[in-house]
Amino acid sequence: MRDTQEYYIFAQSFAAPFVSDDSEKYVEAEDEVEALTRFVDSYSHPMGLYSAVIYASHRDHVKRKKPLASWWSNHLIQLKLAMKKAGGCCSMRGGGPGVFSVNDEDFNVPNPKGGEFVDPENY
Repeated sequence: MRDTQEYYIFAQSFAAPFVSDDSEKYVEAEDEVEALTRFVDSYSHPMGLYSAVIYASHRDHVKRKKPLASWWSNHLIQLKLAMKKAGGCCSMRGGGPGVFSVNDEDFNVPNPKGGEFVDPENY
């Protein structure tokens, strides 16, 4: 018998059509990576998953503790990199999944709704 734990996940969809829809779910798994992977694989919002973070509990989320793991879409990863390159103060214009401009530089992200586990401190 496997030892499992219940984890709390907070996620956001791509904008539908003007703002993201938030969702939350409790997932039982052996560890946070398994729980978040299962959540990402089963996410069914029609606009797709923009980002998700996992915590040991809802209380940790409310207290703004560091997430145990984070998953970002390719769109969000490239947006964060572009904003970092711009140096902190920048203008951003969105045009849908994978299409945005930062300081008037246009970006087209391949497979914008794909994604990966990230360490947000690297962005």
